[in-house]
Amino acid sequence: KRIAHKDQQTTAGPRRLELLARPAKPTFTARKLSELPDLREALKSWVEEFENEAPFTDDVDALRSYLMKVIQEEQNMSKAVAVLRWLKWLVDEIDESNTTNGWHGAIARIQDGIQEAVMERGLGKVAL
Repeated sequence: KRIAHKDQQTTAGPRRLELLARPAKPTFTARKLSELPDLREALKSWVEEFENEAPFTDDVDALRSYLMKVIQEEQNMSKAVAVLRWLKWLVDEIDESNTTNGWHGAIARIQDGIQEAVMERGLGKVAL
């Protein structure tokens, strides 16, 4: 039996480097949204649907949780900030008619989640 030195190849041909599969991106809603244009469209529909009333707490918490995962798992702070800024813009658009009824509180809760996720990654506060 022949024993190969550690710097000798033991198989014929080039070596193959096996990479681990990327973890799945976090998704939002039952439609498994993860791309920015799709997320913007979903948020637009959500704000339009609840234009005259406060959004459901469960919905706000779902978006908050999703954006926290985007920061922690996908490590994409710019995406999380872009989604939040889009939501703020949508709410500001309906705010002109004074019908936001709880949307500002929802945005504050989502902002807190984003800051929490950023701090957990050991980074400083994000300008939102």
